[in-house]
Amino acid sequence: MKKYIFDWKEKKSFKSASKQLEKKYDIESKEYDKIGLNPKNSWYEEMVLAPKEFIKLINPKKNEKILYCACGTGRISIELAKKGAKVYAFDISKGMLNKLKENLRDKSFKKNVIEIKKASLEEIPYKDDSFDKVVCRGTLDCFHPKHYLKFIKEMKRVLKPNGYLIIDLPWPQGKLGKISYNSKKCWSIVEIKKRFKEVGLILKKKNDVGTCHQLRFERLK
Repeated sequence: MKKYIFDWKEKKSFKSASKQLEKKYDIESKEYDKIGLNPKNSWYEEMVLAPKEFIKLINPKKNEKILYCACGTGRISIELAKKGAKVYAFDISKGMLNKLKENLRDKSFKKNVIEIKKASLEEIPYKDDSFDKVVCRGTLDCFHPKHYLKFIKEMKRVLKPNGYLIIDLPWPQGKLGKISYNSKKCWSIVEIKKRFKEVGLILKKKNDVGTCHQLRFERLK
């Protein structure tokens, strides 16, 4: 499991962490979809079971406009498109985006993936109040917690009032908190609620599956 954990440091800047992350996923993109497919693999829960629960938390509706931040190879984006949502997706890794395009090739639901872009969480390339739902999974944990709110504020910016932000975050007792993070630096659920409320996001639902909390917030008007 540790093989796939991103090595972050508290002193590392967002830009240096992003470059490391981009290089890592460009390299891993061709084999990424094979990770954890075997039920005996330690990543099975994270790569197979957790995404299914995450999609339930998103609860995509037909023609709903959804932004998938850091979309990777499109495992979840594709499922949202299958359900009729209008999906916009971006990632920092060109390799991952190429794999997403390959995974969409000749699929009948391809028309529901409206746009695919190379972009960063630091500057999401969309206007304010653009999306019904904004989604990000398996990415925030790649950065130090000091960066979280910057990303969250940017995701909230492009979310419509009363829209939903669905993300995941590591926590002290979770797998990432135990094997990779300094658990004292992970945010407790109490702290998560407090910090998000301060920026106008209210926690509505939580799942604990895979390596992280899965969280759904509603944006206040």
